[in-house]
Amino acid sequence: MQVQEMKTLRQTLSVLRAQERNQAGSNAAAKLSAESEKVERALRRAESKVAERERRERIDRVEKEQRQRNKELVKAGRKAFYLKDSEKKALVLKDKFEQLAGNRRAEAGAGTGAGAGPSTGNKQKLRKALERRRKKNAAKERKDLPFTDDRKSGASSKNSSSSVPRRLKGDS
Repeated sequence: MQVQEMKTLRQTLSVLRAQERNQAGSNAAAKLSAESEKVERALRRAESKVAERERRERIDRVEKEQRQRNKELVKAGRKAFYLKDSEKKALVLKDKFEQLAGNRRAEAGAGTGAGAGPSTGNKQKLRKALERRRKKNAAKERKDLPFTDDRKSGASSKNSSSSVPRRLKGDS
């Protein structure tokens, strides 16, 4: 249901944008612009619902696998092992990247086609996801870097002619 709704919203949005381009500058273009914004919001809302459902299913799948492992441990006469929240998050993240890489079946019974390896689309999705994560972590690390003495004191541009940025200068 959600997928079909998103498809129709995308089609409607592209039609509205095309009509808006054709009637640029007129009063009708403003109405079309407002309508396209409504459709765009509805599309984003539908996309976020689908993403949230996938996230919830991934968490449920990881928890179900852990419960199954605990049952097997108890059958073997050992104590059940319960994961910490941080370990659960790590397993969910691992499951996400395995799915993006195509190493895990998206649904039960799926992925038994002729293609043995991950598809090009999945490789691209994995690459993009890793690139976003790398940028996010790099930004966090930059925030944590301490200021140099020049930046703390608010030194004027007395050394601005130098080719080395102030943040890279040492205590020289």
